[in-house]
Amino acid sequence: MPVWKPSDTLYNSNIIRITRKIPLNPFKTRGFINKKTGLTLEVELLEYCNEPRYINEITKFLGLENKDMANGRFTTPLIKEGKLKFIYPESPKCIHQRYLKADIEYTEEMQARAKELEKTDRHLEMEKMALEFCKEPRNLGEIKDHVGLVGYDIVRKRVVQPLIDDGKIKLIYPHNPLYRNQRYVVVESDEGYDCFDENGVIAYCQIPRSMEDIEEHFGIGQDLLYKVVRPLIKQNKLIYTKSTRVGNKIIKPKLIKNDSPQTPIIKKTKPTENDIISFCETPRFVYEVIKEFGINDYTARKMTNKLLDEGKLIHTGERRDKRHRKLIKNG
Repeated sequence: MPVWKPSDTLYNSNIIRITRKIPLNPFKTRGFINKKTGLTLEVELLEYCNEPRYINEITKFLGLENKDMANGRFTTPLIKEGKLKFIYPESPKCIHQRYLKADIEYTEEMQARAKELEKTDRHLEMEKMALEFCKEPRNLGEIKDHVGLVGYDIVRKRVVQPLIDDGKIKLIYPHNPLYRNQRYVVVESDEGYDCFDENGVIAYCQIPRSMEDIEEHFGIGQDLLYKVVRPLIKQNKLIYTKSTRVGNKIIKPKLIKNDSPQTPIIKKTKPTENDIISFCETPRFVYEVIKEFGINDYTARKMTNKLLDEGKLIHTGERRDKRHRKLIKNG
């Protein structure tokens, strides 16, 4: 009598295993005709996708049992044929992915509606609470405690940043979004806040202010501070006060608005030979040439000596009397 071995049945390599999925409803295909409307499921699905639709909505519309069947038989083939498209083509497996008919333009209204659909009831509630709370400037910690979230990064990502992107709240210090004293307020707020520009800095410096005061008030870094303030100092719109001593304490100079700014001095260009000759139609000393044209002694003597050698200028006095002789045009 033969002895039975487990390998004869359990480990027989000739056993065939069926691994493919058998469709639960073999009649639902793209060519299936609806007896009520007389249209195929493909046509009905494309008309249904005139608005962005989730895969769960499409599955329910087709009357299928799971979304894998809807993807395999309908959405995937239609996308390959260019009849359907993703609203997020860069991320096909996005959890908020929806399908839209290919010849329909994805408008801004659809995008706004899509964003609202992506938000849960909890998100909408937190945004509503934050908008109501931020009618006065609030920092991130206050918003976090008010909406009931834990962690600054979470409240910034889930509540604050979406409201900023939608243009519903604004930053008090927009030049430095991560400023430690940053505050947020609704856009409709009527209260004015100093803007960090030339006019804002000048208005703030109606009374003496140090560089540290300006940096703290506007919530900016030193690079941006000096980029705006230094040109104002060069243009003489801001001036430094004098340092004073109070007992053993020295009060350092501060910046203040200059109520009577001087007109900037325009540097004269280097004079030509004809300019000097015209100026010397009446007798002139060398120092007068220096003062008139704003040049140094070396340049003045170099140009006048050349004109003397060429005979275009001559001396009025004797050669020995250097103190009193002047330059004059020859002829």
